[in-house]
Amino acid sequence: TFIKREFNLSVSKDLNLSEPKQVEAFFIINENGNLTGMKVRDSELSIQAEILRVLRKMPVMKPATHNGKSVSVLCSIIIIVFPLSTNLLITL
Repeated sequence: TFIKREFNLSVSKDLNLSEPKQVEAFFIINENGNLTGMKVRDSELSIQAEILRVLRKMPVMKPATHNGKSVSVLCSIIIIVFPLSTNLLITL
């Protein structure tokens, strides 16, 4: 819900999307719970920039643990941006 709340929907309106657009984002949650290594796969630079902006604002998370120690973990999400709509679907 954080991404949905923070995403600037004018980006999709400015692009005049005719159909929903799936965008893949990758990041690492490090052993301190911070996001690092963020990458977004999309040809539209404005969508890439907006998703990266929102990911940089993400609050610190609880890190993964393995054998009682905090560890880094690679995560990916799919963000579906709908045309001229206030809907934004996040799939983990």
